[in-house]
Amino acid sequence: MPRRIIQVVTFALLSVAFSTSASAQGRPIVVGVDGGFFYSVFDDIEGFIKINDSWTVELLSPLLRVDLFVTDNISIEPVLGLSITDPGGPADKETDLLAAADLLYWFKNEADAMRIYLAGGGLFVLRIEDETYTQFGAEGAIGAELPIGRPLTVRLEALVTRFFESQPLLGRTVIGATIGVSLWIH
Repeated sequence: MPRRIIQVVTFALLSVAFSTSASAQGRPIVVGVDGGFFYSVFDDIEGFIKINDSWTVELLSPLLRVDLFVTDNISIEPVLGLSITDPGGPADKETDLLAAADLLYWFKNEADAMRIYLAGGGLFVLRIEDETYTQFGAEGAIGAELPIGRPLTVRLEALVTRFFESQPLLGRTVIGATIGVSLWIH
């Protein structure tokens, strides 16, 4: 597990380092958190345990996103998240670590509202008891960033994420919508 965590954290830090130099040129940095609802559709593959499709509601996602603008319309968005679940009793403790980097295109209109087009990918690391599994995911999203009073905005997104099969983890497609708050730092 420590090696996987180092890989995931290094991936996130390289994303930040690459885009920080551009952000130092007077462009804003945007920090945000989201909540939302998601529907997961699991692959049905022979030899794997069948997992039922499921809904998830997150009032506050355990992820932090940071937008670092490379140009006035393009940003790199490193995302880092950690979730630890300990149901107690006989069930195993589960640790989830997610590191991703998205590329966003921002289209601003006259009312200061901004449309967002997002594409990206990342690593999902799952640790159950003494076993560690890694799964790659890719995503696409569209959304809007709406001003609610400087320096705060509300972000709305509709997204599709695909996690690819990685023995013994099933592949799955996640369809969802998020709402979040962003702080713009100039």
